[in-house]
Amino acid sequence: MVPFEGSMNAKIYIVGEAPGKEEELRGKPFVGGAGRILDRLLMEAGLSRKECRIGNVMRVRPPNNNFNHFYHDKSGKEPKPELVEGRRYLREDIVKVKPNIVLCLGNEAMKAVLGHSGVTNWRGSVVWSKELGCKVMVTIHPASLMRNWDYMPLVLFDFKKLAKESESREHKVMKRIFKIEPTFEEVVEWLERAKKVRRLSYDVETSGLHITAVGLADSKISAICIPFTRGSGAPYWRLEEEEYVWKLLKEVLEDERVEKVAQNAQFDNIIFKVNPYHIQVKGLVLDTMCGWHTIYPELPKSLDVLCSVYTDQPYYKHWIHTSNDTQFWTYNAMDAAITFECAEHIEREMGEFEVKEFYYRMVHPLIGIVQEMQERGVKIDRGVRDEMRKKVEREVESLQVKLDKAVGRHVNVMSPKQLKELLYEDLGLPPKYKRGTASVTTDEKALQELSIKYPSPIFDLILKIRHSRKLLGTYLGEKEGKDGRMRCSYVVGGTETGRLASKESVFGTGGNLQNVPKECRKMFVADEGKVLVEADLSQAEARVVAYLSEDERLIRLFEEGGDIHRQNAAWIFNKEVGEVTERERTLAKRLVHGTNYGLGPRSFAMEVGIGEREAKALMEKYFDTFPKVMAWRLKIQKELSRCRTLVTPMGRKRTFFARWGESLFREAYAHIPQSTVADYLNCALIRLKERWKECEVLLQVHDSIIIQCEEGEIEKWVRRLLEAFDIEVVIGGRMVKIPVEVKVGKNWGEMVKWEGGEK
Repeated sequence: MVPFEGSMNAKIYIVGEAPGKEEELRGKPFVGGAGRILDRLLMEAGLSRKECRIGNVMRVRPPNNNFNHFYHDKSGKEPKPELVEGRRYLREDIVKVKPNIVLCLGNEAMKAVLGHSGVTNWRGSVVWSKELGCKVMVTIHPASLMRNWDYMPLVLFDFKKLAKESESREHKVMKRIFKIEPTFEEVVEWLERAKKVRRLSYDVETSGLHITAVGLADSKISAICIPFTRGSGAPYWRLEEEEYVWKLLKEVLEDERVEKVAQNAQFDNIIFKVNPYHIQVKGLVLDTMCGWHTIYPELPKSLDVLCSVYTDQPYYKHWIHTSNDTQFWTYNAMDAAITFECAEHIEREMGEFEVKEFYYRMVHPLIGIVQEMQERGVKIDRGVRDEMRKKVEREVESLQVKLDKAVGRHVNVMSPKQLKELLYEDLGLPPKYKRGTASVTTDEKALQELSIKYPSPIFDLILKIRHSRKLLGTYLGEKEGKDGRMRCSYVVGGTETGRLASKESVFGTGGNLQNVPKECRKMFVADEGKVLVEADLSQAEARVVAYLSEDERLIRLFEEGGDIHRQNAAWIFNKEVGEVTERERTLAKRLVHGTNYGLGPRSFAMEVGIGEREAKALMEKYFDTFPKVMAWRLKIQKELSRCRTLVTPMGRKRTFFARWGESLFREAYAHIPQSTVADYLNCALIRLKERWKECEVLLQVHDSIIIQCEEGEIEKWVRRLLEAFDIEVVIGGRMVKIPVEVKVGKNWGEMVKWEGGEK
């Protein structure tokens, strides 16, 4: 039995789940690894353990630390008598202590105190418990942080809120004034008044592409929900009323004099655009999702998270999963009000973190550009696509026959269960596990590692079938819209580096167009009478590393031009340039990328298919050839130890929250060159669209931008593209311009280098 610990007059009552082995041995709660993290979190918030009373739902350690032991069922809905008693004892102790606030660590503590679960949803929320007569807050259990450190920054936010809430017993939640079920007259009055306000936030609820409600807020306390349908699907307004409401909404949303803020504006704006009234939202001054991501690129960016950090509003997203119209409409109005409130905090914090200028120069302009790219899409040659699909299907069929013959039975390589049986049971290979877990895996990395250690043609067949199946499912199916165009939703805050991400479009078509395999690019074609023009940055990341490291030999390699990887291979293998083999050139190319980003010998060996000893020797030779690259890496480590924040040459800031160690260092080495190139490309895209609004941008993929133009205007648009890419940035004390290669072609898979003149 591990008793509760701490004063009976404590202002803070902390509840865990059950003691662990160390707690059981020492007879005190939270003294093991989780306890050390708890102490650190309290310290970071300006609190100490002495100010708290600490206990657990159960005072005895469950067998094998498995809390499910205290339930009759596996789903955790039928508690055994000892768990019922544990919860009762805990609640009675809380009532005796009369704390200002109870902090529930994890799901079981939350269930015992509040009667429901969902800690990842409710973390950061402060609610009032009538039964206990005090405030209750929920956050992630420190033991979970030991397994998933990514939650740590959010938990730190929670503990700072805990410190503030512990000062008083009073439960303060901002009182908001919502119009939820408005009359026609009330909507008209609200929208007429909205034309005169300084700022509005907006939020859209949809069913498919159909707008069911629009929320507007003119302050953090005042909002309206304008419904268009009821839960039954019936229209909310008479036809003539609805037309007039849309007319007023259009006037307000298209008025640039009224500032607009939104969470994920790209989604709402495109929904308004495809609406029958074709509303083009104007006057957007802040996307809270993108603004937050500019400050905290490593953290989740949903409105739930922003709400938990910046407001006192408890979790409310569950209101949307209801048949109650009033609650659904309240949710819509709350989204608008919370967005308004978060915008105020984000603007101030961007200023404090000194990224406000960067946001408005490098992030905000992209929102409208990528929306236009999504609307336009890229034409698909269905004949080419269908031919490719048939070819790949035949290849899969042939490969599958070979695999089945090799193993003596049919194996579905897309089934993790069947692959586990084949590899770890039938073949008796040592199981591979997902990193940091006890889960057996058959992912691509596991297969590659096994294939190196236990060579067999089976692995090659499995990987080829998987690759081909992915092509069929991801790119060669009918992913385009009815008009024959492939679209995606670009995510401006999709990566920590600033590189755009992409996913299925809001229309339910398309997919990730950032990683289209080369064999599938032939089906992406220019419109009739037009050609594709691609501007591609040349060896951009490796070039940036050269200047960041200030290694003169490496810089000279890039400035003199020629076949950089062949020259590099000549130095590494002590050969004349003409004697370098293709294999050696490929190894040198992969070596540059891997070593620049902290790849270890083992990982590099696996990536290029060589022995670990040879990989280690090559890496040592690389650092002997370019010694300042290692010095640059040590400089990065020093800067991280000082403030954990790095600033790129383009001005992007990133604070690294990961656990200290080699994994963090590798992430940091990669960040500056990757982010610099991403923002260089984004900058070129912004310049292109600001100078030539008529430019038809189709794709932005890693290091390139692809546009289309009339066949007779290639020369003009090549010149304009090069002008947009004419960007100089200071790296390592030098003005650097990344070279650009331009290609043209009728389809993306058969582009040729532009040499000038007619093509």
